Amino acid sequence: MKKFSFLFLSVLLLAFTGCDQEEPPVPDPTPTLEVSASPDTIPYMGSSVISWKSDNSDYVMVNNHKMGTEDSLMVEGLTSSTLYTITAVGSNNKSVVKDVMITVGKADAPTVYIVFPGHIPYGTSTSFSWTTNGLVTSVTIDGAVVSDSTFKTPVLYESKEYTLILEGPGGTFEKKVMINVLPQNRYTIFTTCGQNGSVLPGSNVIVGEGEDITLTFKPEDGFKVESLKVDGVNVTPTSSLTLSNVTSDKNVEVSFKFKYDEGTPEWYFTQFV
Repeated sequence: MKKFSFLFLSVLLLAFTGCDQEEPPVPDPTPTLEVSASPDTIPYMGSSVISWKSDNSDYVMVNNHKMGTEDSLMVEGLTSSTLYTITAVGSNNKSVVKDVMITVGKADAPTVYIVFPGHIPYGTSTSFSWTTNGLVTSVTIDGAVVSDSTFKTPVLYESKEYTLILEGPGGTFEKKVMINVLPQNRYTIFTTCGQNGSVLPGSNVIVGEGEDITLTFKPEDGFKVESLKVDGVNVTPTSSLTLSNVTSDKNVEVSFKFKYDEGTPEWYFTQFV
């Protein structure tokens, strides 16, 4: 009888203690993360799309930016290879981290196509222009920075070489531009003087094309300019003559005459001449 009572109490005690035990807690699942970049190799200044999908997470961090658990991000204008870090964060701050590298190719060195005249007339200006391929960050001509794609020269009296330099991330391109100036045409001003006077700077003067020349007529004492012709055409008699923008040889004829009337008394010349 005592043995039976002991067994009964033991069974009863086990039954009560078993009801009070709790089930062990289920651990939070660890986040999963899949990441890809398409494409993962791009040209200079190119673009790519980073995509990810995460299970058992609350959000995803992409380079410290909070994003959804299944999303994508376009990156563009990249100039160097870049590593992106993607972190999926779940409950109790459980996380998983994956990196994706986008490799950026080297920039091409700039090239240029230049349009410029081979020759220009003496004493004129010109311009040359260019178009480029590749990324260009600066353009200089003879060391001076230019912002346009056209350069105007000053008036040139001799041939001149310009150095055009283009710089970009891919390197430097240098091009020489030679502007050849044609020799100046030369013309002669022939001046025929009558008696009793002369002409300055001379009776045969060499003048460059497009230049001006002033002739000064010097009558002897008691005389004045009587007549003046240019290429056979009468012009107003004057003590000087300016020929502007000379483009051909010229013939000038000048004559002088006594500047007093024939009826002037002889005593006048004795006292005043």
